[in-house]
Amino acid sequence: GLEIVLPDSFKKGSNAVEVALFEQGKPLRQAQVSFFAGNVSESGYDVRYRMTEHLPGVYVTEVHVPFPGTWLMRVDIVTETIKTGRRWFTEIK
Repeated sequence: GLEIVLPDSFKKGSNAVEVALFEQGKPLRQAQVSFFAGNVSESGYDVRYRMTEHLPGVYVTEVHVPFPGTWLMRVDIVTETIKTGRRWFTEIK
């Protein structure tokens, strides 16, 4: 199966975001990975970031969170055989 290791937390301002992907225990290489951040009450701040593969199976990007509140975070993963994602809510102090 696919294992997705997500960041633990976010803060207001700039966040170095790292997502690790493994398929059958091996790093998932050369995937198209994007990261979405959107504030629940202010849709004008929705933004999507392209993630780059920094190490085998480890994808990174810089995510800017302009203000506190409840944010929806989503990682989308696409390869020739996989099209999936993971989403969650996080509270930014």
